[in-house]
Amino acid sequence: MFLVQRVFTRPSADVAFYQPTTEFRTNYKAAYKDTGKILSTTVTISQDQLKQVISTMWTDEETWNAYREDPICMAHFAARNAYNDQYSIVGDRSVSAL
Repeated sequence: MFLVQRVFTRPSADVAFYQPTTEFRTNYKAAYKDTGKILSTTVTISQDQLKQVISTMWTDEETWNAYREDPICMAHFAARNAYNDQYSIVGDRSVSAL
């Protein structure tokens, strides 16, 4: 198993966290969740409402790497990064093999 955690920190609770497009959500579900490549995903918001933590358990690192190269996912990453830059949301990622 392979755990990927993304932490997004926004400057205030008045700034919305990025929301994925329907196209990305549909692809994510069909290509990764429904096929068992993603074992679990949890999203939590900190008590102060400034941090969003997304934890995704993948079957293995190879599968996660393929996800990162999926054209629909790459468009999602670019849109998310542009949004986060525009609204001063800082992202951090940690990965670990379990």
